[in-house]
Amino acid sequence: MIVVLAGGLILACAAIGAARGATMHQIGTVASFLLVAPVMAVMVLLRFDGDIGTLLEAAEREQGSTGAYLGTGGLFGGGIAGHLDLLGFAGCVLVGAAFLPHIAVRLAGSPDALSARKAAGVGAAALCFLVSTALFLGFGTAALVGREELAQEGQFGGVNLALLAIALDGSETGEVGKLMFFIMCAVFLTILASASVMLLSASASIVHDLGRSGGAEVEPDARRDGGAVRARSAMVGLGVVCILVAALTIDVSPQFWLVLTYTETVSTLLPLLVFALGKRQIPGAAIRYCVMVTTVINLTLIFLSPLVSGTTHALFPGADWSVWPLYSPSLLSVPTGFLICWAFSRRGTASPQLTGRSVPTESAQG
Repeated sequence: MIVVLAGGLILACAAIGAARGATMHQIGTVASFLLVAPVMAVMVLLRFDGDIGTLLEAAEREQGSTGAYLGTGGLFGGGIAGHLDLLGFAGCVLVGAAFLPHIAVRLAGSPDALSARKAAGVGAAALCFLVSTALFLGFGTAALVGREELAQEGQFGGVNLALLAIALDGSETGEVGKLMFFIMCAVFLTILASASVMLLSASASIVHDLGRSGGAEVEPDARRDGGAVRARSAMVGLGVVCILVAALTIDVSPQFWLVLTYTETVSTLLPLLVFALGKRQIPGAAIRYCVMVTTVINLTLIFLSPLVSGTTHALFPGADWSVWPLYSPSLLSVPTGFLICWAFSRRGTASPQLTGRSVPTESAQG
């Protein structure tokens, strides 16, 4: 019931607030995390009298990895596959989760390529600030939260921030302190903003791709009103499907959905944005093939990975058909997306009808 109510609230916010409401949600989300992240980082440092060396020693001691805590291989293993998996997963989280969803919305509203680059610069600055504070939050979690408790939550650390907030509050696990309450509010705002943006983008894509009239002349007001009705109808239909899927898969490990979302985001958006912000437009065929090919690669390799079978926290922990050793296939799908965009961009400048207006280019400067 909680899943249905939360999904209904997200759907209502997206349908009522539309793009303006989603933007306000994102502003609130960014503001809350820009406030809470440095505050928690300072609280972690104060716990160890501002001594970073003492913080690292405590983290190493609590995690039982003396002499190897700052090395690689602790998450996915120390072999070649483990190092590659760490590289791909870290890139997906950093770019696909923290940067691309928010900057893509800002780029869509930019009037020209110069404004889009400025928006990207602001987003990159905020991201670098949050990443720098995340280092202290990660070390603080390792130092203040027990190893067994972290292991129970899985290797991807979906609730580590909440566990750190409980430790900093000085309360027992299960009790909600002031810091924990603020973290819960910030996370809820994040989910609300991200889900609203995804619903808006998905409904707009459905209307754009499937709702075109067959060349008949329609009055502008009627076209605008009809498009709004179709967009809201598509949004409601898509939202209902998402709520049903979430309600039916409530016992499924969330790591599967997180890795799939991060990988798909970085595989499709990153190549398109990099090429679209250049001086040469990319054709519509490049967009279609980039999305379709990278999606097929991601779904196929994730299905054959330990994320779906063969591990304790897999989607199907009781089965084992994994033959692809990496959790995230981004090391293969992202270069494939760049290769597709590069191949199509070599054919020449695309026409405006093929490029659309979702990402601005230099030609828009006039």
